[in-house]
Amino acid sequence: MSTQYDSYDQVPWYRRWWFAVIGAAVFMPAIVVMAFRGGFYFSKDGQVKAFPKWYRFVLLGICLLALAGSMLEQEAPEPEAARISEDELKAMFQEAMKTPVNIQAPQESASAAGEACYEPNSKASVKGWAKKPSSETT
Repeated sequence: MSTQYDSYDQVPWYRRWWFAVIGAAVFMPAIVVMAFRGGFYFSKDGQVKAFPKWYRFVLLGICLLALAGSMLEQEAPEPEAARISEDELKAMFQEAMKTPVNIQAPQESASAAGEACYEPNSKASVKGWAKKPSSETT
């Protein structure tokens, strides 16, 4: 594709391919407008070449998809938990703290826990927890 520039040095900085890449990351709509109003150029084998005309529509499609995605993301409903104010949360907590809770541990688990902790042949015993064997002779 022939261009109006003889060398890549004559191409303005805002029409070079690297500016299109950076500009697309920063503000894509401006790059789409620039693509339709002129073009972007690159150097290949010492010659200045312009991107083909179809790339403009690819840029436009990508820009429209990004725009649609951001609009759909903004319309997503917020989770219900995020809608509770801090005052409502404090009131719910205080109400929950007023309600008495009766916790009863099963009797079997208490005795099983006591038996599991008792070691009859333990050398380091705590008073009342482990019994020393009485059959020792010195």
